[in-house]
Amino acid sequence: MHDLPIPACELLPHAAPMLCIDRLLRTSETEARAEAILSPDHILLHNGRLTEAGFVELAAQTAG
Repeated sequence: MHDLPIPACELLPHAAPMLCIDRLLRTSETEARAEAILSPDHILLHNGRLTEAGFVELAAQTAG
């Protein structure tokens, strides 16, 4: 068990630029909440908006 929040780099095997979430903030048996701060030129953004693939990747990393 980890004390939260915890840096995502301590939990996920990803490296930049594909480590997208910064911190895991909260978890329970039915939900998880993470924080992600993406730079304006991040690969998952297009014209300043999160792409569909970006939503999937953030959800996957949060669940991971």
